[in-house]
Amino acid sequence: RESFEEIFEGAALLAGRTPAEARALAAINKEYAFPEQEIPDTGVEGMDWESCITMAQGWSYSPDHSYKSVHQLVHMLVDIVAKGGNFLLNIGPA
Repeated sequence: RESFEEIFEGAALLAGRTPAEARALAAINKEYAFPEQEIPDTGVEGMDWESCITMAQGWSYSPDHSYKSVHQLVHMLVDIVAKGGNFLLNIGPA
């Protein structure tokens, strides 16, 4: 199984970065947490973090998905920012 650094470095290389840039980016980003489809109860102590959440129930298109309301999304944004995180909102194709 590959480590986070190896995966991140490979992605950076695929994105056109030089090997040195890819290793530097992997070293910088290993201190960043990415909880998916959840908001930690108290944030993530000691590191930067970003909640990756979809507007629907999954990452891909499905004709029968229901979407989160504006009220839910604003509440999530306020909750995440209050805990020191970033909010990455995925808006899939409709």
